[in-house]
Amino acid sequence: SRESTTADEIGTYDVCTIGDYKMTVNVEADPPGKKFPCLADDEYEFETTVGCSVDVDITCVDEEGTDCAERALETPPLQCDDGENINVVTFTYIGGGCDQSSNTQDIPSVIECEDFNGAPDETNESRIICVDESPDGGTFITKLFDETVTVGEQFTVKGTAGSTLGDSIFCEIKQNNFRRQELKINTSGKEDLYLKDVFGSFKLESCDEKDCLVPITYTYSITNVGQGPMDITEVMRSRGDNTVDLLDEVGKKTLEFKESTTLEDKDIIDVCVKDEIEI
Repeated sequence: SRESTTADEIGTYDVCTIGDYKMTVNVEADPPGKKFPCLADDEYEFETTVGCSVDVDITCVDEEGTDCAERALETPPLQCDDGENINVVTFTYIGGGCDQSSNTQDIPSVIECEDFNGAPDETNESRIICVDESPDGGTFITKLFDETVTVGEQFTVKGTAGSTLGDSIFCEIKQNNFRRQELKINTSGKEDLYLKDVFGSFKLESCDEKDCLVPITYTYSITNVGQGPMDITEVMRSRGDNTVDLLDEVGKKTLEFKESTTLEDKDIIDVCVKDEIEI
């Protein structure tokens, strides 16, 4: 008849550490009247896995610490002309010819736009030179801006030594040392001037304290909420059609349990244009 016996052994396993556990039991029995013993063995194997879980949280503020969702609702008055000379203006360089101008100054006595050599194209860098009108309105004498910009880049023209701009500014756009466009824009504060006005290859983004473009900072907080250490191996940020790999921006890539790390991502939002931003 069959008969069995058992033996118990108590062990301890660390379920918070990844590992393989294997137990082998070898049994030898000597039956009566037999020349050789009987042999048997058995194995029991299992592994422990540590739960991997990560949490990421996004915050967004402007330069003054205001939440981006609140700041986006604060659209400035678009009208720049208030009867006083303007101190500073900021444009986005968009390239292109005078035919794309869209503004209320577009009359010969107030604004002049003329293209040369086919107008500025949208692929090359451009040198922009802006000068100020003299106090008597006769000539342009004071250089206010002289730098190289690319399409989509912002640049600022302001009065010298804290003074206001003259009644007009005159700007020349060059590519490969060839003159491509000349612009005259009235900045007296007495002629119509609105944010988002387009003057040839320039789009007006700000005048004095009124500004459409607001610098913002996204902060991504990454926390290990699993059961053990983990390595951050990928951080991809998608905004609209643009996807960027931010892994190199992560200062600490190995996180212990409940440990966090953060990284920042700077951008500019346009509060004068209705848009929905999703990260």
